[in-house]
Amino acid sequence: MHFERNLVATLARALSEEAPVFQVMTGPRQVGKTTIARQIMAKLPFPSVYASADSPLPLGPEWIDTQFRLAELEKSRTDKPVLLVLDEVQKVRGWGEILKKYWDGPPSAGKEIRLLVLGSSALLLQEGPTKRAHCCNGLPKSAYTITYWRDGDKEVDFVITSGSAIWAVEVKSARGGKASGMEKFIQKYPAAKPLLIGAAGIPLEKFFSEPAATWFS
Repeated sequence: MHFERNLVATLARALSEEAPVFQVMTGPRQVGKTTIARQIMAKLPFPSVYASADSPLPLGPEWIDTQFRLAELEKSRTDKPVLLVLDEVQKVRGWGEILKKYWDGPPSAGKEIRLLVLGSSALLLQEGPTKRAHCCNGLPKSAYTITYWRDGDKEVDFVITSGSAIWAVEVKSARGGKASGMEKFIQKYPAAKPLLIGAAGIPLEKFFSEPAATWFS
């Protein structure tokens, strides 16, 4: 029996139109990101190029360059938009800078390559220009700051601040994983509001189907 999450239709609709942003889907391994991406690829009326950076050897920014080149060739061959899916992108050295280079390029570079980026939880986030939190694309940068927090083996996937308001966000799978730092973070910052996404929390498809500001206001 074929099962399709609500998120598939939401992302397919967003990717079917030319837009000045790209879509990013994050979460722990084995929560179904790749399955969702492949269902989106099947649903769209134009071709797709899929590539995964899940390699035993470290990959550099030239890997992303190569995938964009393959997508450009497919676009030239079919004269249609192309969906480029980059999976496990957090494993690519300098991924943030290279994606920014492509997306900040001149209009002639063409936004007819629709980009969907998949990454494991936290996307190896750090504050700064090279690596940013994209799970909350809809939050205006002028009003929100997105970072992460770690203390020893305890960590919180996303820490979102707006003025004096603080949200601590964790993305969980049923398989478990890293040690949760939510309790320790709340002890240190008692005013923070916890938000759990995934297993035992807000379902991923529900979270991404609502405007980001719905959860952080």
